[in-house]
This record gives sequence, structure tokens and C-alpha cells, in this order.
Amino acid sequence: MFKQRCCALLAVVLFSTVCVYAQSERGYGVFVGYSNLQAQALRNTNDFLDRRLTLNGVNGGATLFALGSFGVTGDVSWNRNGNSVGVGNGKDSEHTDVWYFMAGPSLSYAVSEHFQPFARILAGGARTNFQAKQERLGTDSATRSSTFEVGTTDFAMGFGGGLDIRVSDRLHVRAIQFDWTPIFFDTESITTLGTPGVLRAGFLNGKRQDNFRFSFGVVF
Repeated sequence: MFKQRCCALLAVVLFSTVCVYAQSERGYGVFVGYSNLQAQALRNTNDFLDRRLTLNGVNGGATLFALGSFGVTGDVSWNRNGNSVGVGNGKDSEHTDVWYFMAGPSLSYAVSEHFQPFARILAGGARTNFQAKQERLGTDSATRSSTFEVGTTDFAMGFGGGLDIRVSDRLHVRAIQFDWTPIFFDTESITTLGTPGVLRAGFLNGKRQDNFRFSFGVVF
């Protein structure tokens, strides 16, 4: 029931995006860049940065302007942390992926000819996946593998903003973008990710995972 409500909310937000686009007179901006996600209490964490795991990836988004400085932003990001270790005649590998897909209202204001800060509030979902894989070379020189994978999709939000620097009329450099991107796990999700030790629920704020995402790139 919880996930159904999350999907319904995301559908409403995306529908609102389409409506704003239909009324838009100012235009749009498309962002593409690097993303660094600091995820709370995931596998292989330690005391550094309050038990956080660093996941690297990409972040993209589109903002449709409608009423002056106001608009609607759609945001998607993918981040991964993985490692591989050679073991005898094979290797063991594992990786954790976190996908965000969100949308919401945004405010962008040019304080000068070159500098344009922005802020936004996003809502949608997050997909957390974990995969462990074991590969071994058999006596017949054939590689045999076994894979274990779990994943959940949960409600997520994003609260943040950043600073764009104007290079030309159609090109801006996004010097910094920062978002607090909490994920709200339900009991089923915590059990699914916690059983294999992917998620350390005891380190969360209740069922909320307080993640922080840093991004930079270009807007055109």
C-alpha cells in the first residue's frame, strides 16, 4: 500500500510537469553531470563521515520554466559502489546501485549577468540494488558463476539547490549542486536489504535513510 501511494504521488508530479511545459513561455534547461552520493548505513560502511558509503555516478535533469523564475524540474541519477577481489581460480565481486527518479517545483534567479542560484523540492522514488557474484574457472576451462541479487523501490525526496555560471545564452556551467535526498524505507524493504547485510537499519533515523548527493556539470 505504501509503495502504491508513492507511485501515485510520482504520477501526479510528472503529470504536473507536462502541464507546466504546455504553458511554458520562457523555455527549458537540461543538466548533465557527475554525481557523488553519500549513502547512510549501507554495506561496507565505517565510522568515517558518520558511517557513509560513497557511490559515484551520473545525474541528469530538465527544468521547464513557466512563471518567471518558477518552473518544474525532473531529476534522474544513478550511483554505484563496487569492488572485485581475485580468489584462487576466479574472483568475487559485489556492487550497490542507487537510482533516483524525482520531480518537483524549482526556483531559479539570476543575481547577476553570470551567476544564477537555484533551489528546488523534489519527490518520487529511489531504487536500491545489491548484487554479489562469484566466478570460478573449472577444470574444463569453462567459467562458472553464481549470482545473488536483492533490490527495493521506495519513496524518496530531494531538498537542495546550487549555482549555475553563465557561459553563453545556451550554455551554463553548474559549479555545484547539493541535495539532501532521504529514502523512506518500509518494513518489507528493510527486511529485504537487511537480511543479507546490505542495509544496517540500526544506523538509520527510524526508517529514513539520510543520503546526500553532490553534482556538477553543464546546463544547456
